[in-house]
This record gives sequence, structure tokens and C-alpha cells, in this order.
Amino acid sequence: MTIPMLELTRDELRQAAAELGEKAYRADQLADWVYSKRTADPAKMTNLPNRFTEQFTILDSRVVQTVRSDDETVKLLIELSDGEHVETVLIPAKSRNTICLSTQVGCAMGCQFCASTIGGLKRNMTMSEILQ
Repeated sequence: MTIPMLELTRDELRQAAAELGEKAYRADQLADWVYSKRTADPAKMTNLPNRFTEQFTILDSRVVQTVRSDDETVKLLIELSDGEHVETVLIPAKSRNTICLSTQVGCAMGCQFCASTIGGLKRNMTMSEILQ
């Protein structure tokens, strides 16, 4: 079983590194790769030992559908590790971009125009799922 890296605070990540027999700075290096360099590919994390990176799960969700609209809106259908699905939408504008980000699987509101409400509210998403 691997450790869900995105569920951990910096201190928790440093503690996990220590429990794996690594120095705390290894946790900082891992966080730098993921949050600053924006890679989740352990093969690219050249300053970290494989035995360390393979202990962590970074991404376990996947984009299963991308829909681009004529107005340049982009909708992503994302499958979570438990098979549930959520949507995320990028809405570009001239002065800024807006992102509609799910924090729950399903929805209890019942809005007629929204597909997320069809199955009702199933659960809150985890911190890792939201970050992904």
C-alpha cells in the first residue's frame, strides 16, 4: 500500500519520509517536484531515490473525457480512484480564467440544468482528489 502524498501536510510528509528511513529534506524535494515543477512522474524526479518515490501515490484520478465548446469553455470528466466521476470546467474570459471545481461527488441541490445532481450527493471529495 502506498502513501497518498497529496493528503499530507508538509509536516506529515516529512514525518512519512522519516518513517521510511529518509531525511526530512527528501519530503521537501518531493513536494518541490509536485507543487513547483508540476510533475507527478517519479522517473523525472532525478534527485530522489526510486525506493522513496515508489512509496507514494501522487495521481490516481484520470481524465476520461474532454469537451471543448465553441465559446472556448473546456469541460473535463474525471474518474476518481473509486470509479466515481466528477466534472471540472475551465471558463476563459478576456481578463481572467474561471475554474468550476468539484468538491463533492454528486450534488444534493437538484438543479435541473446540472448532471451532477442526477444521482444525488454521494460523498465529499478528499483533499488529494480536489488537488488532482
